[in-house]
Amino acid sequence: PARLSPTETVQRIKAQGGLVGIPHPFDRFRRKHITEEALIQVLPHVDIIEAFNARTTLQGDIMRGVDFIRRHTAERHIVPTGVTDAHTPFEIGNAYVEIPEYEGPVAFLEALRHGRIVGRRTTPLIHFSTRWTVMKKKALRRFRG
Repeated sequence: PARLSPTETVQRIKAQGGLVGIPHPFDRFRRKHITEEALIQVLPHVDIIEAFNARTTLQGDIMRGVDFIRRHTAERHIVPTGVTDAHTPFEIGNAYVEIPEYEGPVAFLEALRHGRIVGRRTTPLIHFSTRWTVMKKKALRRFRG
């Protein structure tokens, strides 16, 4: 449900047998991302954290995430990952993790631990395309609605 605290959110995910993953933790252009304070608070429950997101515009934001992962996750066995975060067909495959075959969430986490992050950053201009698509969808809903 909307408006849960980060702690309530991870508790509900774990209660359902899910894995907790933190997307784009330090991307300053994302309106909705976890604060560092909240991230540290929920870190004992986190299984996966993004080390690389192809849509992150600034290299410094990626490096801040990598530094955080180095400082905080080794003793907790949190697995870093990389993602395309594709919003358009053009972006598919810009980032991924090569992992061995697995079956089930425990084996997935172990396979991911041995994975290799592969990727390149998407051009920052892609955000204009995404914004245009969102505005177009909103306009169509109003028109139809």
